[in-house]
Amino acid sequence: FAREGGPTPRPRAPRVLPVGSWETLEEGDGSVVLLAVGTMVPVAAGAALLLREAGHDATVVNARFVKPL
Repeated sequence: FAREGGPTPRPRAPRVLPVGSWETLEEGDGSVVLLAVGTMVPVAAGAALLLREAGHDATVVNARFVKPL
């Protein structure tokens, strides 16, 4: 069952994910980069919108294959 407030699935066709690759969701000017994993990806996208309203163009990256050191 889905947790309340969790991410909502995006409707798109399935595709093969190269292991170790990250996905750039929003391309900014490079002055601010938000790296997010899992359920924090939509939060980072929301933060990017707030930053855009404040005049900063943030890049949002889904670091889906990040691993601990």
